[in-house]
Amino acid sequence: VIKVFEMETGECIKEFSGQHDFLRCQYLKYKKQLLLVDNQQNLSLFDVHLTEDEFDLKLNQEIIGYNDEIIDCQMMGYQGTFEEYVPRAIVAVNSDQVRYVNLDTMKTSLITGHSDIVLTIDVVDSYLVTGAKDNTVKLWIIDEEDGVFKG
Repeated sequence: VIKVFEMETGECIKEFSGQHDFLRCQYLKYKKQLLLVDNQQNLSLFDVHLTEDEFDLKLNQEIIGYNDEIIDCQMMGYQGTFEEYVPRAIVAVNSDQVRYVNLDTMKTSLITGHSDIVLTIDVVDSYLVTGAKDNTVKLWIIDEEDGVFKG
């Protein structure tokens, strides 16, 4: 959990939590970004939006760390129309998270939502279906604007 405190009063004004425990946190003042390292060796870089009344973090980039055993992998390509080919890999590893990799830009992100190991994935058009040991099947829709899956 990341907690943000008001310096003058000592009051906690905001809390952020991740899928895994954070091990390290470093504020990059010159870029106004926060770098977090979690216990799965993932690096998450957040843009810090700070005004007099508000504090917010927006995920800018993730670098996926530990992958363990690859259980399933699917490729996605067409985004929107057939002219917009974007090669992407969706990878299920020995984890409750699914890895998304844009093979053009090498931008990565983690798809979270299961509480146990994801065993199977399938891709149909702009949809991703995942099944896990937590006895759930999830349908994810890709957000074309920022490449994030919403389930």
